[in-house]
Amino acid sequence: MTAIARRWSDIGSLNSCSYIELNMAHKKVDYNNEENRKMILKEFRKVLKDILQPHHDDEFLLRWLKARDFDIIKSEKMIRESFKFRKKIGADAILTDAYELPEVFRKYPVTFSLGLDSENSAVRLFLPGICDYKGYVSSLKMMDLMKLLVYFLEYDLQLLNQRKEKIGNFDQKTTFILDFTEFELKKFYDKSVINAGIQLITMYQDNYPETLKAAYLVNGKW
Repeated sequence: MTAIARRWSDIGSLNSCSYIELNMAHKKVDYNNEENRKMILKEFRKVLKDILQPHHDDEFLLRWLKARDFDIIKSEKMIRESFKFRKKIGADAILTDAYELPEVFRKYPVTFSLGLDSENSAVRLFLPGICDYKGYVSSLKMMDLMKLLVYFLEYDLQLLNQRKEKIGNFDQKTTFILDFTEFELKKFYDKSVINAGIQLITMYQDNYPETLKAAYLVNGKW
């Protein structure tokens, strides 16, 4: 029986139900209450004890809980699937020499880190206006496109973690600035480009929940 199935089985028994699970069933838990948050975090950490590492703190766990409206079962499924994806794609080693940025990006970069802002958020500039979407999709397999995006996201998280080591816990978020200078909608008129975009956005949502602070679109002709 899978971990998820065991949790469903447990909830079916009053004797094995936790306080949080009983109250979740009756929609009585106020997640803005600090004590309730501590209790659900304790429950969540318990069901994930086989995969969590020492650096997975409460702030990390809260991201997954918030993404699934504090539903422990759905949050557990989400984070376990993400851990499998990270292992498959090599996310934990992607900032090391084990990963080399693809040639198409080295020649035609379309994003840059701008460091941290005054509120300690990571800031990343994207250049969708000058990006040759068809060229990227033609040059790289879908897995390689995902690795490239993961590289950028992990780089930004590394900046935030380094800042966290200096000042302590804070809400680790990223701001995206999308510069639409020279943008032409016809660049998207390709099925492979649209499909790649959908998969990349889905990958971001599924594996980096609650990390986006804001996204600003600039220099657009609208």
